[in-house]
Amino acid sequence: CYNRSKKQKPRDLHVKNKWKGKADRETLAAIIQTQIGVSKKLKGYQYLEDAVEIALKNPQMPVMQIYQLLGNQHGRSAVSIERTLRYAIETAYDKTQLNGSFPNSGGKPSNSEVIWTIAEEIKRVRHYACRKA
Repeated sequence: CYNRSKKQKPRDLHVKNKWKGKADRETLAAIIQTQIGVSKKLKGYQYLEDAVEIALKNPQMPVMQIYQLLGNQHGRSAVSIERTLRYAIETAYDKTQLNGSFPNSGGKPSNSEVIWTIAEEIKRVRHYACRKA
């Protein structure tokens, strides 16, 4: 479905408007809002969307590098990005008790657990959509 030619340019890690389509953006928003419970009103929501997109484009990238990239794009430090994401995730955890979604975390899920779980869910949805088409 998303096959790439061998003469592909290096991956562009900038996060603005690089979605495969409107369906991906809507799927990501639905997962973050309904399954994870992060409110769009929180600044961490946008950072989480951007972090998931980077994780999808470069699955081997360490989370600290994702924070640094987001910090550069948003004019913030990596520590500030991490803290804002953590606040959004903890707020969602306190409201919805995400234990069912993150059974291995033994408490509140880490930022990286949430980012990679959402990325895997997007991959699963894409794979399912490709198989249906």
